[in-house]
Formats: sequence, C-alpha cells, structure tokens
Amino acid sequence: MLMFAVLIYFIGFKWLHKQTGLIGGFVVTMIGLLLEWHAYLFSLAKFRDKEIFSTTAGLIYNDLIRFKVTTFAGGGMLGALLYKPVAFLFSNIGTFLIGGLFIVLGLFLMSPWEVYDLVDFFKEKSQEWAAKNEIRKQKRFVKREEKRALAEQKRQEQAQKEEEERLAQLTVDEETGEILDGPDDNEASLFENLPAEPEASEPEILAYNQSLDDLDVPALDDEKSEITTAEQAMLDEEDDNEPLDVDFSAKANLLYKLPTIDLFAPDKPKNQSKEKIWFVRISRF
Repeated sequence: MLMFAVLIYFIGFKWLHKQTGLIGGFVVTMIGLLLEWHAYLFSLAKFRDKEIFSTTAGLIYNDLIRFKVTTFAGGGMLGALLYKPVAFLFSNIGTFLIGGLFIVLGLFLMSPWEVYDLVDFFKEKSQEWAAKNEIRKQKRFVKREEKRALAEQKRQEQAQKEEEERLAQLTVDEETGEILDGPDDNEASLFENLPAEPEASEPEILAYNQSLDDLDVPALDDEKSEITTAEQAMLDEEDDNEPLDVDFSAKANLLYKLPTIDLFAPDKPKNQSKEKIWFVRISRF
C-alpha cells in the first residue's frame, strides 16, 4: 500500500501539491493505520508480551525467503518503529485509541473543511439539540399540566357527587323549603325535643313574726341634713367676697441670643516665609 501511494505521488505530483492538506492528511492517516495494524498484531495471544522488533523482523524474513505471504506482519518495520514508543507509554489499548485519533485527524486534513467550519457545524448541531430539548421539555410540561387538570377535574366531580348524595339524604320542609338535619327535625319534634324547664322555686322567707320596729334604719332626713351642711360649707369658702389680684406688668424678654465671636480664642497668624521660599525655588525650575 505504501508503494502504491508513492507511485501515485510521483504520477500526480503537481496536482497533489495544489490540493491543500491532502498530502499531510494522507501521511497522518497512514501513521494511524500502521499503529492500528501493529496494535492488532501484538494483541494476538501468540505474539503478546514478545519483543516487538525481533518478532516483526522474523515474520517479514519468513515471508521473504518463501516468496509468499503466509502470516500477518502488522505495519511492518515502520509500524514496529511507531508502535514501540506508543505502546510503552499508553499500552496496547492506548495504541488503538491513538491510532484512531490519527486516522480521524488525517481524514479531516484531507477534507475541504476548516476548523471554523467544524466549529460552526458543532454549534449548529448544539443549537438544534437545544431546540429539540426545549420542545421535549414543553411537551412534558403540557402533559404534566393535562394530568394535573384531569386529576383536579376528577376531584371536583367526586366532591360534587358526594355533596349531591349528602343533599339527597337530607329532609326538606315542603312548606318553608328549609333543610332539616334529620327526619325528626320538624315543628312538632322541635317542640317535643325542648328540654324541660326547671320549676321556679320561691325563696323561703324566715322570721315572719319578727317586728319591723326592731330594725335599726337611719332616718332619711338626717342624711339629707348632713349633705346639705357640707355643700353649704364649700359654697361659703368659695364665695368670700375678696377681690382677685391680677398682675398686668410687662415681663422681661427671655429670648435666647447666640454668643459672639469673642467666645473663641483669637487665631494666631501663620508664618508663610517657608511657603514663599518654596514658591521661589519652584519658579526657578
């Protein structure tokens, strides 16, 4: 395959150089394929944990002396040269992953796409995915609201049904239209079910034979005379016919006045000689 690629390169030299990234992408893809082939060779049970260069050289030598391809030699000596450091760092499974990355990178370099095209592609796909996710979210929300509305409707229907059953069990007075709580709740039963009133007991009066003259009752005239005497004394004290003394002289003006500036200590004049010296020095510069 490598010889075929070299032959095509010599034939279409000018055309290949006009295609940007085609040669570099092909080389990177071939490196990835050689790593994949050699990783597969040494993943087999009979070649596992064997020395890479000697085993690969032995397989190639056996095919050369027989002039016949009898065994799979992986990527050949070039594949062994690439596989050994990669397998040393990343093991056999890691070599498969590295080879796959090289193949993807080579195909991208050979394609007419650029990095910006790839970024725009992933951005467009992410926007489409976000839009689809939003649509699915809205659908789930609508379904959830429908279920909630259906449950609320069922609950209201059940409550209405229970209310109708309760009203059907009640007794209605045909004359007044009043709803009676029970079958005995009518005018006759209301009067019949009234609780019996307790009999009024007359208080017992003791000592019917006692005379009223023996009671010590104060005379009303004495109380009235006492009240009248006290009121008359208060009126006599208030009305003593003495003139009231009123002072109409002008009062002193007690408005508050602010203190003068003499309240503070006099300010000492500042020495400005140093400021003049600094001003002269600055003006010279």
